[in-house]
Amino acid sequence: MTGPIETARDYFLTELRFPEEEIEEILALGRRALSQGLGGVVSALGTGDARRVSEQAHLVKGILRNMGLFDPGRIARRVEELAEA
Repeated sequence: MTGPIETARDYFLTELRFPEEEIEEILALGRRALSQGLGGVVSALGTGDARRVSEQAHLVKGILRNMGLFDPGRIARRVEELAEA
């Protein structure tokens, strides 16, 4: 089974054709952005702010999809939808 880092690395190399020497930096940026986005979701959930949950989940969804992590991106989309309901 391939983990998310390997999946993202492969996506960047094969689908987006990023230079191999830049992949680690791109992955680090993606991990940092994802960590901040997930923190935003948790924070918004803690305050009960559904609009902010939706916005943060939307951000997380985009980060995941941009990293080629489409299954987790679908989960983030579902969180976004539930927050909008």
